[in-house]
Amino acid sequence: MADETKENAQAAEKGAAATAGPAKGAAAAAGAGTALLPWYKRPLFWSVVLLVLIGLLLALLMHQKWVREQEIAADQEKALQALKQKNDEQEAYLNQLRSLLKKDPCAIEPGLSGITPPEGNALPVLPGNGSQNEAPAQSGTAAPAAPAKAPESSAQAGESAKQQSAQTPAKPGTQAALLEQSTVMILALDADKLTMGSGFFIAKDTILTNAHVVGTAKQAVFINKRIGKVRNAAVLLRTNAQGLDFAVLKTDPMDVTPLKISTQTVGRTEKVSAWGFPGMVASNDPKFLKLLHGDASSAPEVVYTEGSVSVILDRKPPLIVHSATVSQGSSGGPLVNEKGTVVGINTMIQLDNQSYRQSSLAIASPTIAAFLKANNVAFEADEGK
Repeated sequence: MADETKENAQAAEKGAAATAGPAKGAAAAAGAGTALLPWYKRPLFWSVVLLVLIGLLLALLMHQKWVREQEIAADQEKALQALKQKNDEQEAYLNQLRSLLKKDPCAIEPGLSGITPPEGNALPVLPGNGSQNEAPAQSGTAAPAAPAKAPESSAQAGESAKQQSAQTPAKPGTQAALLEQSTVMILALDADKLTMGSGFFIAKDTILTNAHVVGTAKQAVFINKRIGKVRNAAVLLRTNAQGLDFAVLKTDPMDVTPLKISTQTVGRTEKVSAWGFPGMVASNDPKFLKLLHGDASSAPEVVYTEGSVSVILDRKPPLIVHSATVSQGSSGGPLVNEKGTVVGINTMIQLDNQSYRQSSLAIASPTIAAFLKANNVAFEADEGK
């Protein structure tokens, strides 16, 4: 029995060995086949190579993108710094101009010539002599009247009348419209300073203002929204004598309705309004700043204030004290009644140091009318009260 069991065990071992032999042979043959393939034919090698190339390409693209972004950022920073520098220069320039407007009541003190505008800007340009040929008068004197024109023939007179009728604008429908188109801002280069003030049309080719607005200048420029751009005028006459403060400017005929001048003295408590271009308002007007930058078509807004006549000072010439607010730059502007008729020309202000109340003073219209008549300056008078 024991011998039979031993024989069976030996037979089983031989069967297992016979079975394992072919398997080991197959595995050995497979290993030998793999080992025999060259490196460039192995799939794993090329898979690794492909992955490396893709990685390098992605890295190159990312680097180029980063470099471009850095260049764009550098350009943007450069442009930002340039804009900031330009903005700082513009702000410094405007601050210098604003400081000039706060000085002498109707004059911008010497200093404009010392301001260098930023590139692309220009200081106010005062045109040359233009088409006027009147001889300007010296300060304190009246210029001689312009020589009379040769008589026109009836045909020429008729043609001139037709042309004048065609050019005559419709009368403004409101007092505001009338004063807006007839009141002008005046700039004059007096020696080494630029003076600024207001004025108003008394004829289509004639403007009245204060003598201290133009100083000793022989030429001036003026503008308002109706006129549309800077125009040239010659100082025809001026006077500072005997308390008067008048200057007459001559220009080409304009498409405006002149103001009438009252020959009667305005009464106490009568309502009046002052029109002009005060510097404290103009300094905040973007259109005025554009004008200072050289934009000859930028017309600032005319300013209106209202009040009443406080008293007529009995002096020579009589002065109207009124409560309509005026300030630097308003000099030379019209003081009108409720009909829009000129009853005075705003000339100065006085401040009570005790109460800090301001009084506005204007030369009365009868004095204006007498001055114009004495110097043969045409204007339209209003005889009514």
